[in-house]
Amino acid sequence: MKFDVSRRRLMQFALAPAAMAAAAEVEDMRPTVTRVYPGDDGKLVYVPDEQGNTIHDASHAGYGGGGVVIPTAAVRETIWPVAGDNTANLQAAIDKVSALPLDKSGFRGAVLLRAGYYKMAAPVHIQASGVVLRGEGMGDTGTILVGTVTPREATPPAAAAAAAAANLNARPQAPAQGAPEGGRGGRGGPGGPGGPGGRGPGGRGGGGGRANTLVMIGGASGAAPKEETKTTVTDDYTPVGSRTLKVASARGFRPGDTVIVRRIGNQDWVDTMGMNGKEYPQDRWPAPFNTEWDRVVTEVQGNSITVDAPITCAIEKKWGGGEVVKYEDPERIEHVGVENLRGLSEFDPTVRTKEYGNMDRPNYAPEEYYSDENHWQNLITLANTKNGWVRNVTAMHFVNSLAGTNAGAKWITIQDCISKDPISQRRGARRFTFAMRGALTLVQRCHSDQGRHSFMMGQRNSTNNVFLDCEATSPYSSSEPHEQWVTGGLYDNVHAPLTARFWKDINIGWGGGNIVFWNCEGFFFIQKPPTAQNYSFGHMGVDSIPFNLPLQDLAKENGYIEDLDRHVTPRSLYLTQLRERLGDQAVRNVMGPGQSA
Repeated sequence: MKFDVSRRRLMQFALAPAAMAAAAEVEDMRPTVTRVYPGDDGKLVYVPDEQGNTIHDASHAGYGGGGVVIPTAAVRETIWPVAGDNTANLQAAIDKVSALPLDKSGFRGAVLLRAGYYKMAAPVHIQASGVVLRGEGMGDTGTILVGTVTPREATPPAAAAAAAAANLNARPQAPAQGAPEGGRGGRGGPGGPGGPGGRGPGGRGGGGGRANTLVMIGGASGAAPKEETKTTVTDDYTPVGSRTLKVASARGFRPGDTVIVRRIGNQDWVDTMGMNGKEYPQDRWPAPFNTEWDRVVTEVQGNSITVDAPITCAIEKKWGGGEVVKYEDPERIEHVGVENLRGLSEFDPTVRTKEYGNMDRPNYAPEEYYSDENHWQNLITLANTKNGWVRNVTAMHFVNSLAGTNAGAKWITIQDCISKDPISQRRGARRFTFAMRGALTLVQRCHSDQGRHSFMMGQRNSTNNVFLDCEATSPYSSSEPHEQWVTGGLYDNVHAPLTARFWKDINIGWGGGNIVFWNCEGFFFIQKPPTAQNYSFGHMGVDSIPFNLPLQDLAKENGYIEDLDRHVTPRSLYLTQLRERLGDQAVRNVMGPGQSA
């Protein structure tokens, strides 16, 4: 007779009798996986594939680059709600604190909003470093920002839908900034229902642009590359997970320099990926494009440059190679946040429908529900911001998101937030609840109810983002990399339908590559892109997804799946990587009650 005895069980046999009873209560060690696992010394071992690619270190996501306690800024201005529109009063308080000098910690101070209802007919803006907007609670008796709607501010949904359809069929001349399902905003016109408007203020109705957001955080611009400093990556292949790049000349680069690591994708790569219009309608994919990582130089040795966080897509000379270029960001703000409040969007309750517009259920007619879209899209958006946060925030009735990041956002933490009862049609390009279009953002312990793409990443420079211990209830679609080649995202202990796949017949193509699902639960669908991979480890759920069926291409190769239907060790990949890089205290700095590594 053969017995399988685990290492944990052998240890129990060796314990003194008094300790055995307690040890028996400990759950036996979960299995490990072959690509990344605890070695004999307890530290993670990363096993490269045949090209040297490894599971990337995701621990650099979050405020301060990960493992840093979110600070509590001193209150410098206090306001109470006033009758009527509170926008001017609130903005004046923000501006007053914004005019104060920065302290030695990089803060000017917090604006404290006493409990009550603050009606707002227009957005407020935080445009200076070191300013925090703080309420007195995220519940229904706390601080509540109420986005009101007037005809002057609204764009009729029909007009917005028509604009979105027109934009969706137009070939973009620059990287799209909105969700492909909803089209792309024009220069100053309304954006599609799923994403921001173009390079202008945008409209309030069908778009998801800056003017659709109740609280806007961001500087005037983000990273500005100094192209004259550019040096070329010389290796034929720099694998996923690399932090050191060999370059033609590292002269002029020093530790502490801020740099863009640029991965070029030429037409041959686009063709190889099948994102050239041949597999879906023509003119829905832009010209060859680059992926860029916002990094800090940590070491220079000869002609090798080491940066602070890994790349998440291989740099290959045959697809155009890569470059490292210095940048400056004098107008990007930092040390800013929103905390301890609730956002509420007013809507017209007489606008209702029984139509379920998801593309996979054209004839599904559920109960009648509120479907007004002529109101606020988003509660909070961070753009051109580093080291920012959103915490302890509730959102109700918005069309799209509780919180989102746009290009130029880096090192952001969004935690302990709840989105409930969004109001919109239940169809494409709506309800992107936590929408990460920036980089190095940690979203943890957040909840989305009745969202669609509840925990999503979008745009080609959306890299190194992490969703940890998040949950979607009653979702109307899957959480996923969603907008044109997101790379290096981690879904860690997320309970939600998940995909990392190819989208056919729509201007998404491959939603993402080198995406990792770790100890997640729920339906999922994972496929392998050419030149990259997507991974599922310790997933409990069915390898199939019931959403957007007409846009699935089942002929594509499956992604990498290991230990289906049982969780693996360690429980959290992000927290384990953080501990190994920065120590136990860093993990304690970011964990909440009941959370474990």
